[in-house]
Amino acid sequence: MYYNISYRRGFPPKEERLFVLEELELEKFIEDYQSGKNTFFYNGCKNRIEDISHVEIYDVSKISFKSKQEYLEKIIFEQNLAKLSKVPFNLAEFGSFVTNNYIKGSWGYKKQKSSFFTVSRTNIYVDETRIDELRNIKNDKFDYAKLIRLCEELNSSYSQSNFYATGMLVRAIIDHVPPLFGYKKFEELANHYKSDGTEISFKKSMLSLQTSMRNISDAYLHSHIRMKETLPNETQVDCKRDLDVLLAEVVRILK
Repeated sequence: MYYNISYRRGFPPKEERLFVLEELELEKFIEDYQSGKNTFFYNGCKNRIEDISHVEIYDVSKISFKSKQEYLEKIIFEQNLAKLSKVPFNLAEFGSFVTNNYIKGSWGYKKQKSSFFTVSRTNIYVDETRIDELRNIKNDKFDYAKLIRLCEELNSSYSQSNFYATGMLVRAIIDHVPPLFGYKKFEELANHYKSDGTEISFKKSMLSLQTSMRNISDAYLHSHIRMKETLPNETQVDCKRDLDVLLAEVVRILK
């Protein structure tokens, strides 16, 4: 049996299709989809699959053909005909919808099990449940892929005691999120944003990120080489609680 796949990715969503996959090729696509891979190599080409928001899988049970090449030629002909006639090319005309037999979750739902991002529960910076909440945000006003990746790379760096990278990634996150709250700079967010019901405590956490962590990361980024150095340690880069307060508020306002 062969399979066709249609999926949408990016923002705004763009439809892409893969045609005439064999069973093993489909299994590889599903594996890459589950683990949150950015690309899927098929038919001599690297196909981008990151941040898939919608996916459909069809078999080809409704038509008969002598070879894979014959079917592929038919598909290409129908696709070109659809472009000329401006009538959508529907994969359901060639086979049955079998998506539910293979897709059991959103893109990357098994990603935390991948080797690069696997860290112990006691040695992470951003709680995995918080990252999952970010992945599950359905608000389409912004693209959250970079924020999620920054959190993942922050966990990876922290778990390997890469404390320079840890401080810089925290800085990158707090500089990245202000537009979600309607501000251009994190300093404005820290001083003026009012969180419903937790205004005072939220502001304290944000000011801590703005003053302490920003100054520390600035030193990492901008200091010149010196005759003698002291290296950062875990205590110096620890603002996990304040950062979690920020990310929790991101999740809350975008639900």
